[in-house]
Amino acid sequence: MKRRNVNQGIQRPIICICNDLYAKQLSLLRKEALVYNLKKIDEKKLFDLLYSITKKENLPIDKTTIKNICELCNSDIRSCLLCLQFAVICNRRSEE
Repeated sequence: MKRRNVNQGIQRPIICICNDLYAKQLSLLRKEALVYNLKKIDEKKLFDLLYSITKKENLPIDKTTIKNICELCNSDIRSCLLCLQFAVICNRRSEE
């Protein structure tokens, strides 16, 4: 087995996602990191994305629910996907 030099570092990128870039806990990481600020996605585009996911995955989620998810999650893609997953699980359980 080949040993890696401790000072060599890793060769793969590490992706960190945060809501507060200037949180005290991130100060050391911020000095070493490349920071990319992403724009908030347009609610209509997010709705279309979530709707296309539900259709491709054949998920029983209606348009009103998708719209509510977008609004409740403040158009945060990560939160929307999590809520969509939760809605599908709840829907399946209620059908049992």
